Amino acid sequence: MKESQLLILKEIEKARKISLKELAKRVQRSKSFVLKVCKSLIKLNLIGFEKNKKIYYFLSKNPKVLLILKIIETYPKLLTGKREILLKELLEERDIVSLQSRTGLSLKQLLTYLHEFKSSGIIVEKDKKYSINPEKKIVRQLAELIKLEEEEGVVWRDHEELRVSEEEGEGTLTAFSAFKDFGLPVFTPKHYYILPERKLTREEVFVHSLLVSNSFHEKLLCSIFYLKNKDSLDMEKVFRLLNRYRISTKFFDLLKFIKDNEKEVREKAKEYNVKVVKTSKDKILDLFRILDGKLSFPIKIFLIGGANMLLRGLKISTKDIDILIEGKYYEEFKKALLSLGFFQRGNIFEKDDYRIDLFKDRVLHGFYLSKIMKNNAELFWKGRRLEVWLLRKEYVFLFKSISGREIDLDDCRILAERGLNWDLILREALNQQEKIKEKIILLPLLDVLDELDSRFNIYSPITKKLDRVVSRLLILNLLKRRRTVKELVALLEKPESTIRKILDELKKEGKVERKREKRGYSWKLKFK
Repeated sequence: MKESQLLILKEIEKARKISLKELAKRVQRSKSFVLKVCKSLIKLNLIGFEKNKKIYYFLSKNPKVLLILKIIETYPKLLTGKREILLKELLEERDIVSLQSRTGLSLKQLLTYLHEFKSSGIIVEKDKKYSINPEKKIVRQLAELIKLEEEEGVVWRDHEELRVSEEEGEGTLTAFSAFKDFGLPVFTPKHYYILPERKLTREEVFVHSLLVSNSFHEKLLCSIFYLKNKDSLDMEKVFRLLNRYRISTKFFDLLKFIKDNEKEVREKAKEYNVKVVKTSKDKILDLFRILDGKLSFPIKIFLIGGANMLLRGLKISTKDIDILIEGKYYEEFKKALLSLGFFQRGNIFEKDDYRIDLFKDRVLHGFYLSKIMKNNAELFWKGRRLEVWLLRKEYVFLFKSISGREIDLDDCRILAERGLNWDLILREALNQQEKIKEKIILLPLLDVLDELDSRFNIYSPITKKLDRVVSRLLILNLLKRRRTVKELVALLEKPESTIRKILDELKKEGKVERKREKRGYSWKLKFK
């Protein structure tokens, strides 16, 4: 571990729960530096975080964290550099040659570490072999945990332990060992347990199987479980668990695995009597063909959500078909859906395995279907009267940013990872905000960009510009009544220098005015 990681870990322990701003202040480093270190600690499952206007960090609840904190107090240098690599090898007596071979450390570095450990009483030497001093129990416990994680498949997540063992043990069976409880009896040479014992949901068993799957065969079993149970899985719960375990990428890798290994998946599915049904793409096309025959005049529809991504090959399946339609076509398309037996609830139309979210002109009071979006759309399918258009990925990203759902955040992540024209997104977002006065529609977009950065290390080059524009709009909104700079700083949680700079800009533009009072200067909108 790096010294900066240990330093920040100690500060979080002292505070129990601390904001990014306060943490940066305590360690006297920039927020960007502290954010980077915190992300690395989250990956190591040593800290967790929550976000509600501010980002707050706290210690993860697992034995490894407690041991590390004890080690830091007693042996401050033990976990810095590459010493941790050496530590787990010293659980058994080993000579210099063996240690160098197993750790990959240079001879000079290895001898330096051994000298340090020996002078601190952490290790003992016998017949030119080294091992952890039996009296140093916390050091041995930490080394055992490191070995469990790296070599024996133990995964710590908060207060839980996921253990993989060749022998039967304590705990609740999970992952492949629990597939039989959900209609898929599989036999593996290993046993998978979760501690402490508790009843597990279908979603937990599936995510645990993803967590431990590495081989082709294991991925194949995960694929069959998913295909058999996907209609019963609550995907919102699945994504919450994926993010909690920080393995969202494994789920999307699985979808790609199913697509790339279709023949093997189908053969394995037959072994377990799992029926691989018609793909979502085929089902969507079937629906379009039927709707085409029900229309009285030509209509254009624009796909904006999961269906758009599926037809572009960015998703393997979707239940929702998000359609954005111009107001002049809405009633005719609605009539066609109802004539096919669809049941309407608000803007949602459902029948059998189909669920259509039909939006007229605008999505969830946020971004709307603009002329530029329509002109840049790609024709996907054309029938006798129905035309189906795919909006650009950039515009799908914009509409996805509105909902705030976990599953839509993951879709935004996929789109960003496949490459987006960020300038195009920014131009469209700013143009639409300029025309929509009653609401700051840029806020959800900014939140999504922040989430992508903090949770998935996906940095958007438009975030700073967008944050500046949103700050201006929020200040203008707050200045409908008179406020001081300090009040604005407290409400917006922005640096005072940033607030003052924006106020000066707005004053030059003739949008706000400043007034001297007993308590100092205050600001208000300038009404013409």
